[in-house]
Amino acid sequence: MHRRHVAHGTVSVVRLLPATPGQVFAAWADKNARQRWDLPGEDWPVEYERFDFRVGGRDRLRFGNPGGPLYVAEHCYHDIVPDARIVASRVTTRFMTHAGGHLGDGARMDGQRVFVGLVTAEFYPAEQGCRLVVTEQGAQLDDTVAPAGLAEASFATSPLFSSTV
Repeated sequence: MHRRHVAHGTVSVVRLLPATPGQVFAAWADKNARQRWDLPGEDWPVEYERFDFRVGGRDRLRFGNPGGPLYVAEHCYHDIVPDARIVASRVTTRFMTHAGGHLGDGARMDGQRVFVGLVTAEFYPAEQGCRLVVTEQGAQLDDTVAPAGLAEASFATSPLFSSTV
């Protein structure tokens, strides 16, 4: 039996990027660009089933470490101010897969909700580009990774948070 509990966490990441706020915002608003940088882990494939970047729009994506669990994340956009701010909620569910399972093989066995959170991205003009502030407030559910650790790992591996966009 799983232990039932909630671990709350907040993480903020600030980066100065050599691009305009508009260029950095565009990296969030475009599905193809997003698929290149919004990576939850190094070498983790990401597949968008739906991408609807607008207030009230919803994204659904699948990702996972090859040979490990499959994760499905669903985002809902609550506030979008072009070149300035994005506020979205995220719900992530983990599905165990058969050994060697891949994103497209449909080998789903459990469906445990593991995370519910709010992500805010803010884009500020800076002297040499854009000051990006991303804050994630989350509730990690039951016996899963703590939210701050998960978010920090995701931000650390993302090319968006490196020196280039």
